[in-house]
Amino acid sequence: MDKQSSLALFARGREAWNAWALAAEAELDKIVRDGDWTWRPDSGCDIEFTNPRADRWHLEHAVDFSYHEFTGRADFSGFIFPGFAMFAGAKFLSEADFSHIEVQRAICFNYASFGGPTTFADARIHSEAGFHTVKFLSAARFERVHILCAKYEPDMRGYISFSHARFNGGAHFSRSIFEGYANFPKAQFLGCAEFDGAVFRRSADLDETQFQGPASFKGASFPKGMDFSGALFALRPNLQGTGCRI
Repeated sequence: MDKQSSLALFARGREAWNAWALAAEAELDKIVRDGDWTWRPDSGCDIEFTNPRADRWHLEHAVDFSYHEFTGRADFSGFIFPGFAMFAGAKFLSEADFSHIEVQRAICFNYASFGGPTTFADARIHSEAGFHTVKFLSAARFERVHILCAKYEPDMRGYISFSHARFNGGAHFSRSIFEGYANFPKAQFLGCAEFDGAVFRRSADLDETQFQGPASFKGASFPKGMDFSGALFALRPNLQGTGCRI
């Protein structure tokens, strides 16, 4: 789906959007049951489908909001994204609400900017999520976000990246679950950074991550051998209950 069509469907509201999304998921389930959801095994992250039925579904159900400027409140709360969702370079000038979204085939916000309060609380994202070089100019809430593996094809095993991201306000990741790689290299946290009770199943990359305000990982769960030595803390972080040291 091109940008114009994506914006038109978004303008119709959550009910119309999710009716389209649920019909798309039902169609995909049938494609999978029929054995037509096939791809080249060596196509890597940019999956190349070998069945025209699968390729058509993939193209028709991706949505594109890249480089769009959302001037008012952007309310995507509770939206279902059956295909790949592209928000690269988008500008959110006011509040952005992505709470309780369901993403089935990955979502990308690389180079986007969020000017107002932003929430992804309780979002469920399959495959991967990209927030590379994103700017959060106000508070960013990611509590209870769950990053999971894809359902039907090769993926990044629940990968999320905030590399080079900048958090000007508070950043809240309490009780989030990261099934795969959670990357924060060279991210900047200028306010508080809260990861209390978060679960990192595979790894957390904090190489040259800057924490200029209070940072708390109280009760967070990390893979054995988690290394905080590459992170830069202005204040001593709270690692109570993690079994980790700096």
